[in-house]
Amino acid sequence: MKDFFDHIFSHFKPILDNASYRINNPFGGAFLFSWIILNWKTVYFFILGDGTVLSKIKIIENYYLTKEGEMSYFYLIWLPAFAATLFIALAPALSNLATTIWLWSDRKSASLRIKFIEKSIPISPEDQAQMYAAFESVKKDFQDKIQKLEEENRGLRKVAALKNEQFENNIQHDHETLTAKSENNSRPDSKTFQANIRKNVDAAKNRDQDAQKDFNDQQTMDSKDLYNLYNLKSNAHNIEQWIGRELKLKVDYNYHYAEILDIKALIGKLIQDGKIKASTINEQGRNINLQQVTSFLIRMELSDVVERINDATYELTEATLSALAEIVSN
Repeated sequence: MKDFFDHIFSHFKPILDNASYRINNPFGGAFLFSWIILNWKTVYFFILGDGTVLSKIKIIENYYLTKEGEMSYFYLIWLPAFAATLFIALAPALSNLATTIWLWSDRKSASLRIKFIEKSIPISPEDQAQMYAAFESVKKDFQDKIQKLEEENRGLRKVAALKNEQFENNIQHDHETLTAKSENNSRPDSKTFQANIRKNVDAAKNRDQDAQKDFNDQQTMDSKDLYNLYNLKSNAHNIEQWIGRELKLKVDYNYHYAEILDIKALIGKLIQDGKIKASTINEQGRNINLQQVTSFLIRMELSDVVERINDATYELTEATLSALAEIVSN
């Protein structure tokens, strides 16, 4: 019996699917809803009015006839279609406006609830004093670190000035020595001597350039070796412990451990590139956004792990590179 009914109704399925699509379509549903509202009297009369179906249809037809005896489609088609179009155009804007008002009201309500809770749970003077003391302690720590960095900066500037002055004095001394030797020799020998000097100077320059090139190549090789050793799993635990000590983070604390892994990836990027700017990075499978990178670099700078070259560029300090090299070589 079920198969028989399925076979019978299967012929009507395309018609029902088409009708369902048109009704579920935004315009179709809006048009049907608008038509019922605008023609509610005829719908009400057709369903609940007295008389036969044929007599009701005849009365409804007369309702839509004009004075000239022609059928008016204004309420049947054009006005419902206009109302449906207007609804489709304005519905998204009205929906977004309602959502905006609801979110604004929800935020205001949440703010009022928070204020009520704050007033209903007062903080004792002792707790306030502890909070202020903790804030002052953190503030003093940062001020001490800033003062220490400023003192180190002044000391480095003095060392650089002394080395520069010593270098200039050596150059002046060498120049005076060569001038005195050239004046003591005869003219032909002086020319020969000056030629030898130029030759020796050129040879010294070439040796310095070759030495600098070899040094740079060795530094590059050392950075690659350090980066490869840094990423070994066998060194991961010691490096994480070192990061925790330097930045005062607890490895056993889940939230701190997540920060340690991000900072470890950031240090790996610094070892690989030498210098980095505050930007979103993806290193060792960890995607760190700009805000996190900036925060980590500032904290690392305060802990002497990195040093700032300019407003947005950082590099690892010599102490950090030495410490990492010692860790990965053990």
